[in-house]
This record gives sequence, structure tokens and C-alpha cells, in this order.
Amino acid sequence: MRRATAWILALILLAPLSALGEQYNFDLYYQQHPFRMPGPAEEFSLNDRITIRNQGSVERSPYLDAAFTMLEEGNPFLERYNLITGAGVEPYFDFGVPYFLGGSRFLTLSTHMPDYTVYKAWQDSWYYRKDVNYLYGFDCIGFTRWVWQTCGRGRHDSISDLLLKSAKEAVFSSAGQQMPGWTQLSKELKPGALIAMMHPNYHIAMYIGTLRQFGYTARQVPELSAYLDYPLVIHSSVNCSISTRFMYVLTSGDPHYNGVTVTDGGVCVSILGVPQDEVPNEYYQEDQLTSWFELPDGTWLTALDYSNITQYAWYQ
Repeated sequence: MRRATAWILALILLAPLSALGEQYNFDLYYQQHPFRMPGPAEEFSLNDRITIRNQGSVERSPYLDAAFTMLEEGNPFLERYNLITGAGVEPYFDFGVPYFLGGSRFLTLSTHMPDYTVYKAWQDSWYYRKDVNYLYGFDCIGFTRWVWQTCGRGRHDSISDLLLKSAKEAVFSSAGQQMPGWTQLSKELKPGALIAMMHPNYHIAMYIGTLRQFGYTARQVPELSAYLDYPLVIHSSVNCSISTRFMYVLTSGDPHYNGVTVTDGGVCVSILGVPQDEVPNEYYQEDQLTSWFELPDGTWLTALDYSNITQYAWYQ
């Protein structure tokens, strides 16, 4: 796999064009700087389907049913989940769900479905500018709270409270019972388990299983052959491939998106525990690192840098 940095840098430098719409020929640009737009992720032959069904062991879960509706059309984990379990889950939005600071309300998110809701940032931050229009989505805790509430679990505590209570109530935590090895977590955790962390700021993600459980083999993903049993999480996070995907939306010429600014990430799947020097691709966007493996269909499997986690707590 190659480092895909040059075309990403070009896309980031083109961010001010996000309000120009049809004035810029993005169809031509993406032909010259290819990355996978949403669409059929993998075309499975009959043998592929048999192999994935026989080797995949992920079980259907209401948490995954809910969470995967926030991925983009054709996402390989969604496709494989449906193939293995027969779930038939469909995404709410073709391009997935963007990151939005403070985003937590599905009603707001779905107001213009299948189009995206345009929303003003509610405060200044290191990245967002107050009263500037962005695409509305979930932030990390807005996403996991929505999933748990959809599954009847209610509104889970804040990340800080989850970390504070971790010594007594967490399954594993930095202040209590230590985690087993990465390859043992799949024997201890169920899909829907949460990991609250300092990374280096507060963050939260939801466990979904392992690559092996989703039917991946060492032959299919040789760079990940040593990590087939490492935990996968779904979360709303920085991911510059999502940024470029939504830049395409914003420059589509749809007047609904005039003057709207590109997001810096969204709901995606990441792998936890892989040493950063083993991850082949990386790029800094707005001083945040995206590092990733490229899956066979071109989707990015981002790597969540565990070395930056100073506190953690897992909850079932």
C-alpha cells in the first residue's frame, strides 16, 4: 500500500472552494485523485459469499443494527454484517454521517433526509467557528448515546463520569481490572460495549468485533494479518477521507449547501491497539493525525492510537 498524502493535501488546500459549487469541476478532480466514494463496497462472487458466511462469526446485535445505519452506503463492515447475519441494515445517508461538535439530536440530523441538515456552530473551538454553517452530525458521545438510547439502554453518563466511576463499575479500566491482551478482548466484550478514554482529550467509541469475525482473512488483508483478532470500534472521529467525501457533497452545486463548510470527520470504523509504526498511511489535518490501512475495496480502516490513551474504561 502506498502513502496517500499528496492528493489529500491538495484537497485540504482546496477547502475554501466548498462554497463554489458548480464553478469547480470536482468530477474531473476526483478522476485525477481517486479515492473510494460511497457505492457498492465489494462485489462478492458466490464463492466469496460462502467463504465470508463460513468464516465470519459476527452475530446480529441491536447495537450494530443501529450504529451501522450511520455509515456510508457500501461500507464493507455494513456489507459483511448484512451478508453474515442477514440483517438487511441500510444507511440513513449515502455519504454517512459527519462529525459535528455538540451534535446529539437525531431529529435535527434527519430533518432534511436524505439531504444533510445545515447547522450553525454553537461555539468557537480550535476548529469550529461560532455561527458558521456546517453539516450537522454527531460528535463522539452524541453518537454512542444515540445508539444506546435506540437500543433501550437510556442516556449513558458523560465521558468524564464514566472514567471517574471506572474503578468500581467498568469491566476493565486503567483504575481497576486491567485489560487482557488485545486478542482476548473479543472473548470478554460484546458488541455495544463502550470504551471511554482520554486520547489525549475525552473520547468514546463502541466495540463491534474483530476483522476475523467480519470474515476477513490474512490473504485478503495481508498488512493486517497480525491484527485479525484486534478490537474494532465504531465512533464519530477525525478522518480526512470523510472530510474529502463531504467536500464533494458541498461542491455538488446543490444550493442547499451554499456557504457551508467542510467537516473534519464522521462516523467510521477503526482498529484499536495496532502500534503506530505498523500503520502504513498517515496524514495530519488541522493538527490531528489520521492513520489508516486501506481495505481491498479502498475504504480506510483508521487506527486509533492507543499509545495516546492515558485513561480508559470499558463498559458492557
